[in-house]
Amino acid sequence: MLKGLIIFTALLICVIDIRTHLIPNRLTIGLATLLLLDPPHSLSKAAIPAIILTITFGTLARFGAGDIKLFIVLILTASPVVTTAAYFQGMALVSMASILISRLISGTNARTIAFAPALLLPFLALYLAI
Repeated sequence: MLKGLIIFTALLICVIDIRTHLIPNRLTIGLATLLLLDPPHSLSKAAIPAIILTITFGTLARFGAGDIKLFIVLILTASPVVTTAAYFQGMALVSMASILISRLISGTNARTIAFAPALLLPFLALYLAI
């Protein structure tokens, strides 16, 4: 059940980022909470204040960079997964695929791409393999 909620939340973040190029702070906080409730990540309870401060500061300061906040959450809650070479290889692969798809659809070089899929799809692939 918990893994299903993690997958659903991560995919929802990806879809919203693809459509709007924005990552809602509420979903980032929700994903962080779900990951902290998951037993392999339950030792990361010290990350809670850091996550709350990051999101709060970002919201109050009108600091965008939802992908940066999302990556910080992944590092703080799932560092054994997101600090591997396989994760970074997956991130590079998904990023290149996003750029290629954007180029094929629009016919021009995109000024922006949704980066949440590049952060979350490799994470999900490795997370589910655990």
